[in-house]
Amino acid sequence: MSQVSSLSLSALHLQVRNQGGYCPLTDWTLLQVRGKDAGAYLQTQLTSDILALQAGQGQRSALVDRKGHIQAEFYVYFLEQTYLILVERSQAERLSAHLEAFHFIEEVEISQPENFCLTLLCGPAARKWLAEFDLKFQSPLAQAQALETQGFCLKAPLTGDLGYVLVQNQAQVEAFKHFLSQKQILEITPEVWNSLTLEAAVPVYGKDFDSETLLPETGLEHLAVSYDKGCYLGQEIIARIKAYGVIPRALSGLIFAPDSALPESEYAIQQAGKTIGKLTRLGTSPVLEKSIALAYLHKNWRVPGQILEWEHAGQQFCAEVVALPFTTCPNESEQAQILLEQALICFAGPEEPEAVPLLEEALLLDPALKDAYESLGVILSRQGEHQKAIEVMEKLLKLAPDEAMAHTNLSRFHMLLGDRDTAEKHMAEATRLNMLRQQAQAERQAQDQAQKKAQEEGRIQMIAMFREVIETEDPDDLVANFGLGKIYLEQQAPEQARPYLESATRIDPLYSAAWLQLGKCLENLNLKAEALNAYREGIAAASRKGDLMPLKEMENRLQVLESSVGV
Repeated sequence: MSQVSSLSLSALHLQVRNQGGYCPLTDWTLLQVRGKDAGAYLQTQLTSDILALQAGQGQRSALVDRKGHIQAEFYVYFLEQTYLILVERSQAERLSAHLEAFHFIEEVEISQPENFCLTLLCGPAARKWLAEFDLKFQSPLAQAQALETQGFCLKAPLTGDLGYVLVQNQAQVEAFKHFLSQKQILEITPEVWNSLTLEAAVPVYGKDFDSETLLPETGLEHLAVSYDKGCYLGQEIIARIKAYGVIPRALSGLIFAPDSALPESEYAIQQAGKTIGKLTRLGTSPVLEKSIALAYLHKNWRVPGQILEWEHAGQQFCAEVVALPFTTCPNESEQAQILLEQALICFAGPEEPEAVPLLEEALLLDPALKDAYESLGVILSRQGEHQKAIEVMEKLLKLAPDEAMAHTNLSRFHMLLGDRDTAEKHMAEATRLNMLRQQAQAERQAQDQAQKKAQEEGRIQMIAMFREVIETEDPDDLVANFGLGKIYLEQQAPEQARPYLESATRIDPLYSAAWLQLGKCLENLNLKAEALNAYREGIAAASRKGDLMPLKEMENRLQVLESSVGV
C-alpha cells in the first residue's frame, strides 16, 4: 500500500521533510473524557490549562506524580463537550488508570473509542493531500475537528513536521490507504520515525524519558505546563523548579565532530571518573549531515557551544553541545509564506501559471494570507479567468471587508467583463476606504506620539526611583540596576546603560535577561568582542536556569554577530 523504495534512511527522512509521508499509528490510541465535570476534573489532574481550551482547540499536556515525574505525556483536544486525548499506548494504561482512580463524585466518563484506526499524515504537502482526499472539514483546519463521515482530524506535530492525525473507521481507512497508494505517498517506517523525532528532538517514552524523569528535565514544560492555572498533582515541584531556575540535569543536543568516534549505544558520559551526562538516542541528522545524539547533561556541561570530550571503551569522543531542537520545521503560517514567495518568483518570471497551485496551497494552510488572495486574483485575471478572479477577491473581502485593494481589483475585473456599473461601485468603495485609511493613519500617528510622550514621562519617573534606591538604599539592588540600565538602553543611551547592566550581571551571574541587555548595549557601543562575551556568558546562564526565550534570542544575536566579525 505504500511507496516502495530502495532509498537510504537519510533519503527517506529528507523525502518526508521536503514532501511528506504517512504512518499508521498502531502504537497510539485515543481516550475520550466526557461529562459535565470533565473539564474541571482534568484541570485538577493535568499540567496544562484545560479550561482555557475552546471548542476545536488542542494543547500539549502531561500527567506527573507528586514529585513531578512524568507519568504520561500527550495531546488534549476539546470538541463538543468531549475531551480527546491522543497518547501512546505505552503510556495510555497508566493515564487511564489514574484518571479512573481519582474521580469520586465528579460526573466524568472515560472511554476508548472502538473500531477506529489512527493515521498520521505529515510534512509540507500534508494539508494539500487532505484537500485532495476531499475530507469534509472547514479551512483552516481547527486543531480538532469532527469529520462529516464520523471520526476526527487532529493536528499533532508528532514527528516535528506539520501533522494531521485522522481517526477513522476501518472502511474509511481502506479508502484513505487507496488514496495514499495512488498518490505514492511514502509510508514512514519505525526507522524513519526514529530519525525524524531524533532530529526534531521530540522525546520518546522509554528512550528519552520514563516515569522517573522530571518533566522540566525534558524541556516539555515549555509546551505542556501552565504556570497560571490552579492546583494539580505535582504542581508544587514544577513551580519550585521554575522559581529556582536550575535543574541538575536536562535533555540537550550533541553534534559530533567529523573526526570523532561515534557511540554505538547509549551510556553514561564520564570525565575524570565523574558522570556528567547520559546518552539516550544516537543517529544522523540528514538535514545537518552530521552525527547527533540526545543526552541528559549536568548543568555545568550543557552550555550551547561548549565542547565535550570524553573516553569510553578505549575510544575518544568529541561533541559540541547545542540547544534543542537540532532543526525546526515551518508551521502552517510559515509554510504558507514559503509557498507565497515561491509563487511570486514564478509570477515575476516565465513560469506564471505555476504560481496558481502554489497560491492555492498557501491559502489552504493560511486562509488569512491576504497577499496570496491578491496575487491569485491578479494571475487568474491575466489568464482570462476573470470570474474566478472575482470569486477570489470576494473571499478576500469576507476576510477583510476594508481592504481597498480588493475593491480596486474587483473594479478592474468587472470592467473586463463589461459590467461597468459594478466596476464603478467597487472603485467608489475603494476611494472611500482609502480616504478612511489616511484619516485613521493620521489619528494613529497622533495617538502614537501621545503614547510615546507618556512612556517617556514614565521612564523619567522610573529613573528617579531606581537612582534613589541605588544611591540611598542599596547600590546592589538587582531590580534597580537592571531596570535603570534597560531604560537608558531604550532611550538610546548605551554609555549610561552599561555600568548598571554590568552591575546586574555581577549581582546575579545567572540573570540571563541582564546578559541579553548588556550584549545589546555593547553592540550599540560597537564593542563587538565584549558583546560576544556577554552573549556567551548569558547563554551559559540561560542554559543553567532553563530560560528558553532569552537563550534563543542570545543564540541568534551571537550567530549574527559572529558572522559579522568573521568568527
